[in-house]
Amino acid sequence: MVLASLIFAFLLISELGTDKALSQVAPNAVCSCQEAYTFEDGTTTVVLQLPKTSTTVSTGNQSLSELEQNNQKQAQMLSSQGLLLMQQAKQIQQIELELQDLKLSISKPPADCQDVLVSGNSPISDSQITASSMWDSNHGPAHSRLYANMDQHRVGSWSARINDNNQWLQFDFGHVRKLTAILTKGRNQFAQFVKTYQIHYGNNTLLMKDYRDGTGSVKIFQGNIDLDNIHENVLNPPVYARYLRIKPLTWFMHISMRADVLGC
Repeated sequence: MVLASLIFAFLLISELGTDKALSQVAPNAVCSCQEAYTFEDGTTTVVLQLPKTSTTVSTGNQSLSELEQNNQKQAQMLSSQGLLLMQQAKQIQQIELELQDLKLSISKPPADCQDVLVSGNSPISDSQITASSMWDSNHGPAHSRLYANMDQHRVGSWSARINDNNQWLQFDFGHVRKLTAILTKGRNQFAQFVKTYQIHYGNNTLLMKDYRDGTGSVKIFQGNIDLDNIHENVLNPPVYARYLRIKPLTWFMHISMRADVLGC
């Protein structure tokens, strides 16, 4: 009898659907936390319990739980993007530091090629320092050594006879040297100095070359702005030559200068 009732119930559900079948079989069914429906055949009661469905709050086409999940996903995505941006910022900072170090290393003469060639530990002779002209014998090119100072016997710089762009100061290193930087000063105790200049170099004074920048233009170097402070200009790239000639372009009061060359 029980089996017949079950078969009848399932056939009824299959044919009419759950709601209609239950309304016919058990119109007074009681719904608790789980929906239960009762079939009675006089002596036997059969209870069918259906799975309880979750309750959701719908907003448009999405449920609240779906919205929460989406919000969590977006929060996780934003957090990941934030971490990625922080990592990229650190990488950029590191690259900038490396570029700065590279720039500094390029702008400095190599540590093993910074000998003071004119007046250092192995200085060249006075006869190896020549010039286009001189004011008089007390202002000759031999007085152009970087640390020359004025005293009762000599003047503290080389001074040209004429102020024009045909003047120059030249060093002969005796043989080919690697030249990495130029050092200049003004005239000791007098307000005279070279503000800008060009350089020429070579192994024969009749075949001197202009020093040029990366664009191929003749390089104009910044000189001094006072009397006694050393101004350094790095030669990048360095040059290989026996002779180096400094040609003043602009000056303050008079063409006067002291100079030296770094190299090896």
